[in-house]
Amino acid sequence: MTDTYTPPQNTSALILQWLRRCRESQFVHYAVATKYQEQNSLFGIPAIALNALVSASLFATFLKSENAEIRTGALGLSLLSIVLSSLQTYLKPSEKAEMHRIAGAEYAELRRKLEVIHAIGSTDQAKLDQLEKEISALAKRAPNVSLTTFEKVKKGVG
Repeated sequence: MTDTYTPPQNTSALILQWLRRCRESQFVHYAVATKYQEQNSLFGIPAIALNALVSASLFATFLKSENAEIRTGALGLSLLSIVLSSLQTYLKPSEKAEMHRIAGAEYAELRRKLEVIHAIGSTDQAKLDQLEKEISALAKRAPNVSLTTFEKVKKGVG
């Protein structure tokens, strides 16, 4: 990171900084959720199709065919089906997608609260303390995002 950090000099600058960070985090988590949803489909749809194909053809192939190439092809499809199903189970992309979607929604909620505070110019210290606690708690429970993914999405957010 080449950015130089300058701490906020007043309450308004602090709110704007929190607002920017919540907005970036919101969009990053939504982008990662979409990536995991796509990954889930990438493994899941072929696995389902291959499982159906393999299940229907394995019995017929092994019972009727003496052709080694056909049996090898059927076994290959079976192994590919197992690998895709295993990857989907191990990587849990649908669960990860949901965790990031929730984190994105929570950052969006915080962002809206900060936008209201910024718009009305409210600088109530108790409210700021509460928001700081909410932001910190969300940062602790939100799933990690790689730095490269964060930087890539951040450029797109502007």
